[in-house]
Amino acid sequence: EEMRKGMRAAFKLVGEGGRIGMITWKFSERKILDEFFNSVEAVRDQEPLLEWYQQQPDAPPLPNGPSMENDELVRPSEREVQKNSRSRQALLHVMHKRNLPRLAHLEKRAYALPGWAEVLAPVSSAKKGGEGPTKKAKRN
Repeated sequence: EEMRKGMRAAFKLVGEGGRIGMITWKFSERKILDEFFNSVEAVRDQEPLLEWYQQQPDAPPLPNGPSMENDELVRPSEREVQKNSRSRQALLHVMHKRNLPRLAHLEKRAYALPGWAEVLAPVSSAKKGGEGPTKKAKRN
């Protein structure tokens, strides 16, 4: 819980264009960081969902707001690992604060549009007559 509080506080404190660096050693720490990042992740320019959303006639524009881009992931060098073997598991995550729409907001708005159901509709079967899968007989 302390890690989550610290990340939220850092996100509020850092200005637009600023960077936040976080070192993780354990998978559980990386999972918490990923959870936080997913909640504030910025929409990327070439995001297919964004392109689809912008083509929809009833889609309102996405508001810009504080969001984060994953800038880089730094692993320890071979030299560092030789000097300090415990650094082998460490990862430095660098995130860049931007003023862009959040991916979570895009997903919420896109999934609510009426045309989204058509995107998810299954492709019709190529089988003759559109038959579904057949059941195999049980062996006794």
